[in-house]
Amino acid sequence: ISSIRMVHYADLDDQVSLSPVLHELLQLNRFLPVYRNHICIASRLFVRHNMRGSLAMMRLLSEGYSIALKSGIKYIFGYSQPHLLDIYTKIGWQIYASPVATPRASLTPLVCITHDFAYLARLRSPLFRAAIDSGFVGEPDESVSWFQAAFGRDLAARPSTYDQSQIASLIDYFFTSELDPEDIPSILNGFTKSHCGLVLGF
Repeated sequence: ISSIRMVHYADLDDQVSLSPVLHELLQLNRFLPVYRNHICIASRLFVRHNMRGSLAMMRLLSEGYSIALKSGIKYIFGYSQPHLLDIYTKIGWQIYASPVATPRASLTPLVCITHDFAYLARLRSPLFRAAIDSGFVGEPDESVSWFQAAFGRDLAARPSTYDQSQIASLIDYFFTSELDPEDIPSILNGFTKSHCGLVLGF
């Protein structure tokens, strides 16, 4: 029905490692000196076509979050294309660094701070209920204050969620900036700006 891949960074070695591009996108080098054994990377979220719009995705993310809490994970990293940012940010993921445009997609780095229960409660996130059910809600972990000290200024300058107008402005950027054609996400290749608006419903 649905699946997600979650990789514990501490399990990686010389034979199984993350690409330098992903390291840079997620800014992992800022976290590794302090939290090397307490981070994981989530990717390849899949929901079967006939189950999209159901609770399958939320149940999967909640279960993955619970497993991460029980495994001592402080930060769950991921990345998203623009049309999914609204979903992720509304359930507790935060945009903490700049997006990167590749020939195949525009990817925005995201992080879920697993012990920031106050933030999850404020969003009324299903992850907060998962934390309660797992018996973890209590005093904030030091990872919350560390993240705020390291990224608070960046967070204040970034939207906490995205809406249509912001995604539309991203498309404006791709069509008005002097990017090499190969750096424009392939989902936009071959479309005019007005066609993109029609396809994406703007």
